[in-house]
Amino acid sequence: MTTSTFTFDPANPRNIDRVRIYTGQTVEEQSLLTDEEITFLLSEEGGVGAAVVAGLELIINKLSQPDFKVDWLTVSAGDAIKSYRTSLAQMRNKFGVPAIAATPRAVYRPDSLMTDAPEDW
Repeated sequence: MTTSTFTFDPANPRNIDRVRIYTGQTVEEQSLLTDEEITFLLSEEGGVGAAVVAGLELIINKLSQPDFKVDWLTVSAGDAIKSYRTSLAQMRNKFGVPAIAATPRAVYRPDSLMTDAPEDW
């Protein structure tokens, strides 16, 4: 049995190739991310690191379905999800992508006619 893998030039990899390597999606028949999805993630997220994190989140979402059991056949993605969550945490750390992003906002009421924060803040 032959396995088809994605090919790329290691001396000059494209961003889509980088995302494939970091997400582990290098075997064409087993890949959980399409080229179109990776291209979208690169465009939407603005960089390889953020696209890798978003790609791993997408894979986890695709695998997050209820376990299935009929007679002797049981299908469970629990182990794969745990593994991808571990990879997600590692890639967040590697690329410095926070799990939560926040934007600070002033807590005084905007209808109070205040234009700046009070001096004692």
